[in-house]
Amino acid sequence: MIFSKGRNKLKKSYSFALVIKSINYLKTKNSSKMKKLFLAVTAFTITAVSANAQETDVVPSGTTFSIAANIGTGTKTNYSTSYGADVQAEFPATTGLKITGSAGYQKFHKKVGDDLSVFPLLAGAKFSLGKGLYGHPQLGYSFLKVKNPAPNSNNGEFSYAASIGYGFGKNLDLSVKYLSVDIVNAVLLRLAYNF
Repeated sequence: MIFSKGRNKLKKSYSFALVIKSINYLKTKNSSKMKKLFLAVTAFTITAVSANAQETDVVPSGTTFSIAANIGTGTKTNYSTSYGADVQAEFPATTGLKITGSAGYQKFHKKVGDDLSVFPLLAGAKFSLGKGLYGHPQLGYSFLKVKNPAPNSNNGEFSYAASIGYGFGKNLDLSVKYLSVDIVNAVLLRLAYNF
């Protein structure tokens, strides 16, 4: 009992130090707005998980699979709406933590020029933040498809995502997700059905 209290105190102080380092990083002039957002969400997630990890569990428990619809808006000036779908598998690692893998399709409408199709493959960790509430950072690679690609254009890009969501019982899940594929970014609303 005494050791577990000491461990919790150490976890909280480490999390606080991480948040302070993140805030100092955000003050630098060379970091972009999206890096700031991603870092802030990650720091918040780690802090909340450290404080709540022993008290909560990600809903639902056990290995789950989900299918989801995504809709949102591009955050770069030449892209407007974005929509798509994904499938995701979640594997329990420990109390309050699941390892995830997902594959999907996301269409980005360009205001001028050809639309962009993105096929993200992402791996991540889903952290419980409270009853039903979770944080979900992901990293991966996305394949790109454009109708008329420019010479020397890439067929794929490094990708990352950060989500905050809520599980409604065992089957429904709603989250706000930021997806970055280097050349295009989006803020998405993701509605998933778990089975």
